[in-house]
Amino acid sequence: MDRKRLVVILGSIILLILVILLLFYFFIYKGLLIISPQTAGAKVYLNQKVYSSFPARIKLKPGYYQAKIYKDGFLTQNGNYHIKAFQTLSSQPELKDYYLVNYIDKNNFSTPAFSLQGDYIYYYNSSRKVIQKIPAYYSKDQIDQIPAETISPELDIKAKKEQLQIIWSPSATKVSFISPDNTLTLDLLTKKIYSANGITTLTFTGEDEIYYTSATSLYKSPIDFTNPVKIKDVVSPSALAISPDKKLLAIGGNELEIIQLTDNATLKKLNDKISRAKWSDNNWLAFTQTKDDYPRLTVVSTTDDTRKDLGQISQDMFAWGGNNLIYLSKTNFIPKITKYNSTTNIKDYLYKPSMIDQPIFLLIEKDKIIFSTNKPKPQLIAINMD
Repeated sequence: MDRKRLVVILGSIILLILVILLLFYFFIYKGLLIISPQTAGAKVYLNQKVYSSFPARIKLKPGYYQAKIYKDGFLTQNGNYHIKAFQTLSSQPELKDYYLVNYIDKNNFSTPAFSLQGDYIYYYNSSRKVIQKIPAYYSKDQIDQIPAETISPELDIKAKKEQLQIIWSPSATKVSFISPDNTLTLDLLTKKIYSANGITTLTFTGEDEIYYTSATSLYKSPIDFTNPVKIKDVVSPSALAISPDKKLLAIGGNELEIIQLTDNATLKKLNDKISRAKWSDNNWLAFTQTKDDYPRLTVVSTTDDTRKDLGQISQDMFAWGGNNLIYLSKTNFIPKITKYNSTTNIKDYLYKPSMIDQPIFLLIEKDKIIFSTNKPKPQLIAINMD
């Protein structure tokens, strides 16, 4: 056999091997994704194709894929899948339906100043420095923005939004603005404004009474700050929270102290530097603290020494709904609306807000979780808790 013919044969063999390898790679070396949304009528967008008939059996090359599961009237979700060769992966995603609360003006809406009372949303318009209200609609077909009604005089607030604490009374008839320069409390019924200096934080015990702190002391007073009664000395206070039964008060700062309001005795003291604190209905306390430059969420029981670290929180905002603590967790830089049940000690991911641009969790209203989204336009959205 001459050399030329040998080269041709070897080249043909190599070419055949390459063809076989390519055929193997493109047609055989794949994994199988079986996806079947539990929400009737949902569609799946994956790998530049739209799937609407299910279960869909999709062969994919090994690698990481992201699918978009969507349906009108439901929150769009992203599904992340790691496909491996010769393996089958099944997925049955379920979309959460949502209720449109109302559209908001992104530039004027100040998140901490949000309160939902009955059929109205109350909020602080930071550009006009007034309190406004808009009707709250829980219907999917409400698409037009309702003009806001101004319900307060212009407020003399000089602080930037990031320097401002905004705290509502339980029925939203009073609202306090705490800044480094001064504190204003507005009575929305009488339109009266009360002012005080040197207050670091406060909490309402009702519509007409407050607890507040200075740099070194805890006080109790009417909402007009007259005739305050000193309760005790405290250390660098920056957060106050009163329990639903009005028997316990959490004081946060360089340390966390829980006192009994019946005799002002210390019930529990923890060496935690906290920024926010909130109570559950069964007297569990949730609080945030900054560690390694990231806020972390912790819950403690006031009846025993039970304590649980829930990890990083994407926003320093969280709320209790009964025994369920709802917050925006942050795992591998991906925010997820998360529910922790203090009774069962179970944590569930309720929703990964892929459609939301910088989601901000706001509050719980009955059985709904309300948060903001900037897509398709700034709005408030509510989803069912379960």
